[in-house]
Amino acid sequence: MIVNDINATGELELAGESEFIQFFKDHGFTALMIELVVLALATFGAMATDEMWVDRVDPATTKGKGHPPPPDE
Repeated sequence: MIVNDINATGELELAGESEFIQFFKDHGFTALMIELVVLALATFGAMATDEMWVDRVDPATTKGKGHPPPPDE
């Protein structure tokens, strides 16, 4: 995002101030914090509803009847 071009001498030429880069300079920290809050809510929501999803699974298709017995050793 930042590097626009690497010239023959190996020096970096920074990209111009685009609206995208300026947005993240102005609001980058806030955007990161919002992303972390959404991730935390989704994580805790998934953990809180885990038992609900387990109860909805049909045991015949996941264990027992749907699978052959293990081979004899």
